[in-house]
Amino acid sequence: RHVAIALGHHSDDNIETILMKILRGSSLTSLQGISKILVDSKSNLVKFRPLLSFAKSELVDYLTDLGLDWREDSSNASCDYQRNRIRNRLVPLLEELAGSPKALSERFGELSLQSQMLQEWIENEIRTGDIKEKRLLNRKELTFCKEYSSSSLSPSSSVSLSPLVHPSPKTFFLNLSEPVLVQRERLARFLSVAKGGHPVLARSVNQIMSKLGDSSSQRRVASVDLGKGFRAFCEGDNAVSVMHEDGLKMYCNN
Repeated sequence: RHVAIALGHHSDDNIETILMKILRGSSLTSLQGISKILVDSKSNLVKFRPLLSFAKSELVDYLTDLGLDWREDSSNASCDYQRNRIRNRLVPLLEELAGSPKALSERFGELSLQSQMLQEWIENEIRTGDIKEKRLLNRKELTFCKEYSSSSLSPSSSVSLSPLVHPSPKTFFLNLSEPVLVQRERLARFLSVAKGGHPVLARSVNQIMSKLGDSSSQRRVASVDLGKGFRAFCEGDNAVSVMHEDGLKMYCNN
């Protein structure tokens, strides 16, 4: 038995969500708005949002015509938070440029739909290739220690490989026969999992893709800072490993 809750999110909330993702540097497959229906299988709770097709101004006009009052969080008017600044400053400007709130809602609705379609296509490519997350391996051949130091290693630096002494970091191998878009999506998922579920910026994926196949020699590894203390190491054409700086220090000092 499920319990259903109707939530009052409208198309402006959708637009704000997508704009925040764009400003964070999210990938194309992440530029989707708020889900209309969300089912929590553990609690049997169903959340649905029947007003996502309507702009806030439309809802306000409708309630005003009926002479009905509504409640609004007073903090919404504050610009202390990024989402509020987007809501109060950016969205009104975009609505003006688009011609109307409805027009802007339609533009972002189409963007969200295309993002969803792209994600579904990539999901199908992944299922067809039958590779999925099993590419997140513990590989014992790839290590990179001797020249590591936390003070000198920069996102553009490289380190030499040393003989294996300890278990190596988790390593992902790109399938170069796949479309580049699928490779990027697989890489982004691997990086997120390797970081313990933390999001990965498209910028980091771009840096890694540009470094693969561009090492100075086969025995050197290019490094990319992923944030949150995590670092990716790129070797050859398709190998990417991730370690946290604490584990890397301990790993390379032994």
